[in-house]
Amino acid sequence: MDISEVRVDESDVCPICFEQMKKLAVTFPCFHQFCTDCLKEWAKRKKRVPCPLCNKTLESFYYTKRGTGEVSVVNLQRRSPSHTEWRRKSRQSMISEYRSAMLEDLPQGLGEEHLWRRIVYKERLYALGIKQCIDPRAYHSGRIVVLLDRNLREWIRRDLQAIFWTAHVEEFEKAVLKNLWHGIGRDELVRKLRSLLGNQAGLFVHELTWFSASRASPTVYDNMACYPTRRSRSTSPRSHVDMFLCDVSR
Repeated sequence: MDISEVRVDESDVCPICFEQMKKLAVTFPCFHQFCTDCLKEWAKRKKRVPCPLCNKTLESFYYTKRGTGEVSVVNLQRRSPSHTEWRRKSRQSMISEYRSAMLEDLPQGLGEEHLWRRIVYKERLYALGIKQCIDPRAYHSGRIVVLLDRNLREWIRRDLQAIFWTAHVEEFEKAVLKNLWHGIGRDELVRKLRSLLGNQAGLFVHELTWFSASRASPTVYDNMACYPTRRSRSTSPRSHVDMFLCDVSR
């Protein structure tokens, strides 16, 4: 979920203070919502910070800074680097291997985030072990509901730019969006996109599914998702890629 776009309904009550939600904060990895100030006070009193709702150990929480609209991350892992930090370091180490070669021909309008996504597709890195990143609202009858919102459109555009290595992907984007109709299944979507994306179609749909299920912004999701290194990765998709992409809400 992109908390910069979450609207707090008058009926939303903070589970800590039992009052109307103010200055929304979202926990990771369980994605529960609280008042930011309440959660900060809750975290001060704990060495291991459990979620007030589900008791899962919290790694961090996110909230939007007033005025700027920027998302701020509060790390709650005090004794050792968080998994999020480990993922960030792993990603940066892989980017550094490609930086000199790829930056030479980096298309105008693209940046380092595109470089990382380019590496994901070049090395065929399937996101691993991110079921903990799934927003519960993304599940319906045992399937993942893909929400075609602004975040997903931004993600689709960014990944297509990384795959085709150009900022101008308007026609490719239209081709993908026209196939995201209500009720389509994952395998059918892969087949429909194969003529456009070739052997990257399966990985693209896999990544699209997990990204949408997180209900996060592309930037926040990049800090959640875990990828294998080139040395440890499997040459074939892991078993979790059989998740269904069944419903699209526009």
